[in-house]
Amino acid sequence: PLQQVTGQLQFSEKELRVPEINARLFGGPLRITGGPQAGKVRVIASGSLAVDELRRHIDSPLLTGVTGGTNYRAEVRVRKRDVDVLVDSDLVGVTSTLPAPLGKSAGEAMPLHFENGLLPAAPATAGGQAIVRDQVRASLGNVLDLHLIRRKQGNEAQVERGMVMVGRPAAALPERGLNLGISARSIDLDDWHRLIGGGRKGSEAGAAGLPVAVDVKADEFVVLGQTYTGVGVGITGITTRWRGNVEADQAAGTFQWDGSGAGRLKAHFRKWRRPDRVRGDVAATEPLKELPALDVVIDDFVIGRKRFGRLEVQAHNDGGIWRLDKIDLRNPHGSLSGSGQWQLSAANRTQLDFTLESSDVGSLLDRLGYGGTVRAGKAAMKGRIGWNGAPAELDYATLSGDIQVEASKGQFLKVDPGVGKLLGLISLQGLPRRFTFDFGDIFSEGFAFDSINGSITVRSGVMHTDRLQISGPAARVVMSGEADLKNETQRLEVSVQPDLGSSAALGVAVINPLAGVATLLADKILQGPLSKAFSFDYLVTGKWDDPRVERLSRPPAVGTTP
Repeated sequence: PLQQVTGQLQFSEKELRVPEINARLFGGPLRITGGPQAGKVRVIASGSLAVDELRRHIDSPLLTGVTGGTNYRAEVRVRKRDVDVLVDSDLVGVTSTLPAPLGKSAGEAMPLHFENGLLPAAPATAGGQAIVRDQVRASLGNVLDLHLIRRKQGNEAQVERGMVMVGRPAAALPERGLNLGISARSIDLDDWHRLIGGGRKGSEAGAAGLPVAVDVKADEFVVLGQTYTGVGVGITGITTRWRGNVEADQAAGTFQWDGSGAGRLKAHFRKWRRPDRVRGDVAATEPLKELPALDVVIDDFVIGRKRFGRLEVQAHNDGGIWRLDKIDLRNPHGSLSGSGQWQLSAANRTQLDFTLESSDVGSLLDRLGYGGTVRAGKAAMKGRIGWNGAPAELDYATLSGDIQVEASKGQFLKVDPGVGKLLGLISLQGLPRRFTFDFGDIFSEGFAFDSINGSITVRSGVMHTDRLQISGPAARVVMSGEADLKNETQRLEVSVQPDLGSSAALGVAVINPLAGVATLLADKILQGPLSKAFSFDYLVTGKWDDPRVERLSRPPAVGTTP
């Protein structure tokens, strides 16, 4: 609204003249002059404005990142009922902290041009009314070019066709619809989402039934805190239905989006590798209040050094509970299948029923970044677990559930303390030398096992087992106690029974072959009395990578009677 208006306005039945009017508008001075020119009335307004004052009268999220003030010049041309408006400003004096490419310093010029005017009237329709259209053109330095053709109906205007180019030269208008092209060094979708919000109902043009085509090229593209590089995205759609393709260094594939209801995403990616650059602040944001249905297949799913293989996920929204109907992850050496749910209430908790199977544990662990920890081996693990948070954010502190473990025919190798710490704990390579025998030859360089069996319960991130048994040709190990997943500590009682029957028989056989055979048979028939006689019990506490081992019992001295 104009304030402090002074000046002269002259008019008659035939013409309008404005010798000079002075006023204040949006916190700055304004000078208006005008009069007839070539059959039109031409009015020129020049002045300056303060962005803070403009923000009070125009509610736009784009103004939240803009401060300062600038000069401008506007021109209005009137011929009968036709009105053309032009506005120009170099925006010097305005500071913008908007996301790229709209940021600028106060001293930097970024010329703004805007114009709006009626197009020649189209022939009248069958109802006798002429079709009235206008056009809008705008440019912002070399950052943005916009051209829209709108059909006017009373005070409303609906886009019929147009183009918006960001970081690209202006392009020809499509026959129908809206084309959006973006080329930029860096695009941060998270920043734009925080600034202007977002939804799944489609753009205003798409919601009006106007076809929309989007083409994006960016050296860096940030979404959900993850930075993708070498990105090309193409999207086409109308109303709530969209399809597109993605090509980037980390991902390549196609997708379809249905925005009706809670939404449904169907996608097939040839590859998806989690970007190396991940922003940590995104993980702390609140979970989504409403999740879409998913039907996603990724042929090559990789996170860091972990090459998981083919991933398939199917899920749907069921009144605030996200049902994970199918999770299937497989590669040549193993598979993980399961189902579960994510409850998006105050509890924000994930539950998962799973089965993990491997025909070659060593090769599977190699794919997952733990090479050199186990050789060969078969394994099966199944259970039901739950934790607070999203499915992709396993929280050890709140993890609870029950797990069954079975494995066979493998060997624990020497484990680096910094890698596979839990495997190092199970392999018992940290057990010290004993007085009578040396466990180093059994555990420290690798322990071969014939079978592993046990049940594990987890409560608030603490694993507990009453009996986890590892049987091998060199020894049988029975473990019970607890291991804290979050703090990487343990309190375990470990019983080690070396397989001494064969060794004793071999020693006797050197002297007397017949007696050696008799010793071996006696040991097997009596279920290993020699091994039991030389069993050892230990208490293992402390950190996984620096365990403290205390011997709880020692074998009886040779020749000692009970």
